[in-house]
Amino acid sequence: MAKSKSRDIVLALGGGAARGIAHIGVIRELEKAGVNVRAVSGTSIGSVVGAVYAAGELDAYEAWMRELEWKGVVKMLDPVLIGAGLLGGDRLEKMLARFGGEMNISEFDIPYCAVAADLETGSEVHITTGRANDAMRASFAIPGLFTPVRRKNRWLVDGGVACPVPVTAARKLIADLPVVAVNVNSMRGPMTDGDTIVDDASERDIDPPVPSAGDEGSGSFFDHARDALIRRITRKQSGSPRLLSSLSDSLAHLEHRLTKFQLAADQPDLLIEPKLGSVGLFDFYKADGLIEEGARAASEIIESGALDKALKKGRLLPKLPEWLRGLR
Repeated sequence: MAKSKSRDIVLALGGGAARGIAHIGVIRELEKAGVNVRAVSGTSIGSVVGAVYAAGELDAYEAWMRELEWKGVVKMLDPVLIGAGLLGGDRLEKMLARFGGEMNISEFDIPYCAVAADLETGSEVHITTGRANDAMRASFAIPGLFTPVRRKNRWLVDGGVACPVPVTAARKLIADLPVVAVNVNSMRGPMTDGDTIVDDASERDIDPPVPSAGDEGSGSFFDHARDALIRRITRKQSGSPRLLSSLSDSLAHLEHRLTKFQLAADQPDLLIEPKLGSVGLFDFYKADGLIEEGARAASEIIESGALDKALKKGRLLPKLPEWLRGLR
């Protein structure tokens, strides 16, 4: 049976590190509602979920995320002793290669855009060509944490610096369709299932298990240096917030405030905001709860009738003069 074009949309998936795993739940609920995602733009983790979806690998990626434990998250970190960031990102690239990262964006099932930021000017950079892994890597290069990426004579960093929720990029992909945006940094409070996602800062700072150099077998100086850096990143010291939670909370607050101004200036046709409380930067091992909260937030919007209203508005867009479409 042919899909109804009257339910076509463009997705704009915002940044937020582990919070962005909630995007998966949002997509699942939209699919259940018969929505056709015709294109997707993404910032940071939104670029990752967007690329995996556009590559047709969301089922495999979701299954892998649901099995991920904290120790698995730590093993994906690759500290660098010298450079403009604490982490290199190579291990993440290798992981993403299994879920469409090695594909060229032109091979994706639908149009796709990853949003990064120009380190020199702070301007928004839209990446719609080239290898998917390169686009994602630039989009999630959190300043100070991941090393910047060189592309076309520019150093690029995390797109959240310029555009936490990529509404403008989404509209450029297909101008005549309604944009459904997902903001995972709304700071609207913790989700109701406290057993799944912890909203207690003290509990988030419990020392996690960290692999030792012996786990890798070599025990070289560089192994020990790497492990020492991982411990510094992940463990609290003298009762103070650990580096990751401090950086995570600061980024979440910064992006939350920037997003408020951005969305006021460029409003999507529909906005979905999961309640993710104090989910940390690398809390990817909480995927079950994150996905469930994304699904809950999307379901609430759908049941309210807001989605049908946005779709109805979208059907009118092609009939309006171009200058008037921009006023939506």
